[in-house]
Amino acid sequence: RVVGVRAERDADKRFVKLDDLVHGDALDDSDLALLGSDDPVTLLYTSGTTGRPKGAIGTNRSTMANLMNMGFATAREALISRRPPAAAALPGTIVAAPLFHVGGIAGIVGAQMSGMKLVMLHKWDVSEAVALAQRESVTGLGGVPSMARNIVDYPGLGDLGLRIRTFPMGGAAVAPDLPKRVIEIFGPSVQLLNGYGSTETTSAVVTNVGVEYEAHPDSVGRPNLTADIRVEDSDGRPLGPGEVGELCFRSPQVVKGYWNDEQATKAAFVDGWFHTGDVGYVDETGFVYVVDRIKDVVIRGGENVYCAEVEAVLFEHPAVADVAVVGLADPVLGERVCAVVVPRHGAVVDLDDLRAFAATRLAAFKCPEALHVMSELPKTATEKVAKHELRRALAGTPSKIEVT
Repeated sequence: RVVGVRAERDADKRFVKLDDLVHGDALDDSDLALLGSDDPVTLLYTSGTTGRPKGAIGTNRSTMANLMNMGFATAREALISRRPPAAAALPGTIVAAPLFHVGGIAGIVGAQMSGMKLVMLHKWDVSEAVALAQRESVTGLGGVPSMARNIVDYPGLGDLGLRIRTFPMGGAAVAPDLPKRVIEIFGPSVQLLNGYGSTETTSAVVTNVGVEYEAHPDSVGRPNLTADIRVEDSDGRPLGPGEVGELCFRSPQVVKGYWNDEQATKAAFVDGWFHTGDVGYVDETGFVYVVDRIKDVVIRGGENVYCAEVEAVLFEHPAVADVAVVGLADPVLGERVCAVVVPRHGAVVDLDDLRAFAATRLAAFKCPEALHVMSELPKTATEKVAKHELRRALAGTPSKIEVT
């Protein structure tokens, strides 16, 4: 059970002050709140990348299960890879995730469990992050894919003498080129970590670590020790290996539901299974692959185009610094594939060139038919692309869109 401090405002009771705890003053039993494993301890809001954020009610059990599973995953990979133990120095990592986000909470609580130093940023800035990494001798860098790409693109990063041992990525689809570039910069001893999860699963419920990540860079890994996974079709029937459907999870990491939103809770949490709203599949060996968000699938002439797949290819174009793919309404096809691109400094992005580049890796119907160039993509506070804002912006600027 978890013991917390309860501050009372009754006239007969004193406040529990930080000074009292620091100086070891005794507390009455009435000052302590005993919390059960399934009592709520966090109320964290979803990122809101596809719509209005919802408050997910986390418990002691979900928080601790997440931390234990992440620790188990990294320890297991160290044994598999025979990775040498860390040097006798204080481990440290940079936390740029907001503290109202599950990533920020996991960073704070996880650091206390492992004795790790936290170096915190008020707001993500790659120059400040790299400077702090040098000054504080951090051993861990990473973040959501946009942050990770900022880091590996930083000029002269490999010459700064950073001793990075871990590089976690997640929170959105990670293009396969990113792990390769991390290894090129920091060497083969760096432990890569990718994961898949959400606020509702108290961070990663699937993990891909180290040598397994290198061998399966397009997978998010295998379910955590305490997680069950099921892939369902649109009628709720379970699917077999390799069949694409909605990813559903059952785990002590799953939250209790949504705060003051009974309708959304009933829709997402069904018979003990959390329905993620993500499309994916599980292969014969148990590795999980996330294809896209259900809401992000572009349906072009009856064919499904998964935006994450197209984005992963376009990220490798030398003129592309950042990219998001969305559907544009079309009276004949229903939707067209539109690439929204942030060019690299001094580069010019051309639709015909993008199409030709994508055609070497993708079927013709998946290649972008429209291009919109922006100086930066709209992001949430957790640095994820806010696609609902992006679609709204595109609807208001049709003259700026280049269409084949």
